[in-house]
This record gives sequence, C-alpha cells and structure tokens, in this order.
Amino acid sequence: AGVEFIDFEYENFLSTENQERIEVALSQSSKGRLILSTHNFQTKFDHLSKLHRRITTSYPAAIPKLVYTANHINDCFEAFDLLHSTSGERIAFCMGAAGFISRIIAKKLGSFVTFASIDESAATAPGQLTTEQFKKLYRYDSISPDTELFGVIASPVAHSLSPAIHNACFADIGADKLYLPLLVEGGKDEFEKFMRSILARGWLGFRGFSVTIPHKANAL
Repeated sequence: AGVEFIDFEYENFLSTENQERIEVALSQSSKGRLILSTHNFQTKFDHLSKLHRRITTSYPAAIPKLVYTANHINDCFEAFDLLHSTSGERIAFCMGAAGFISRIIAKKLGSFVTFASIDESAATAPGQLTTEQFKKLYRYDSISPDTELFGVIASPVAHSLSPAIHNACFADIGADKLYLPLLVEGGKDEFEKFMRSILARGWLGFRGFSVTIPHKANAL
C-alpha cells in the first residue's frame, strides 16, 4: 500500500511543514521514494551542477530531478555533462523543441526515468514525446550506455522521415544504434558550436550525421 514515488518541487520541500507531510506519506509505503524537482520554464539554470549538489546534500535519500528549457540545441550539453559527471539515481533533461534529443539521450547517460504522454494532446510539458514514439520509433527500452548515435542536422527537422527509416533498419538488423532528429537553428556559428560540443564529448557516442538545409554549406 502507499505510493512508490512522490515528485515534489524542491523549493517547496524546504518548508518544514511540507517535509513533515512528505515523510508521513513515504512512511506509509515500504517502497516509497522521493523525487525532488527543479524546473526552469524559460531558460537554463545559472549553475546546474551546484543546484544538483544542493539538492543531494540537503536530502541525500531523494532522487534529484533537474529540468530546464533549452532555447537552442546547444543548451542541452549542460544536462548531458551533469549526467556524465555524476552517478547514482538522478534525472536531467531539457524541455522544448530544442531539448527534444535530451529526453532520449538522457537514458543512454543513466538518467533514472523520463516522462512521456499517452498521446500528443495529453503532453504535460513542451517537447514531450508520446509513449509510442519512445517505445517504437526510438526503441527506448533497448537504449544502453553502448548505444551508438546518428542523426540528421537540419532546421526545421520535425518533418524528416530519416529517423523513422534509419531506426526501422537498425531494429531490423538488431543494431544497437539510434538515429535522431537534430534541430540546429541559426547559421554557421551555431552549427559550428554544435559540432565542437559533440566532438568534445566522445562519450555521447555520436558516430555520424546527415546534413541538410540550412547547414549543407556550413558542413563543408
């Protein structure tokens, strides 16, 4: 009996009264766990790693959850770096269209859980995938630290059939590979920053890209 997880906003949890209520609820379940969440619906956190340490220090038994809006795909790398540099149970990903890939790559980097909607109309946050997209298109359950990543770099990119085609082929041959839509907005500067960030993080496991409009010339 009782709940398995309570997802509670960290700033609200700091109230002694709230902590006492949560402790009572958790005590009623032998499996009860606390997720302490922080959200930024506008942009990145100023100090993501410091915020992570603050949560884990104040309540070590909790699972820290750090979620922020990526206004550009390049904003996702801070979440990736946090997952790569920490261990244990933790959750980190980005919201928004630009943060789409973080919801998938987070699994590869050991994020404790992700969040999906039953269908698009039931989404609770911008950029959220449906359970069908996670399980069928991106084979979420089979993603591992060894999964190799590929992708199509474009803007816009949501209309591209490349992820569906490539991932179906990977699934057919049993390859531990995943093909992602990479929304790289802006011009040459943003494209080059994205590529530098990828190349500096070999542990992400990217192995190749298709490049189309508007970055074909930028890739030369």
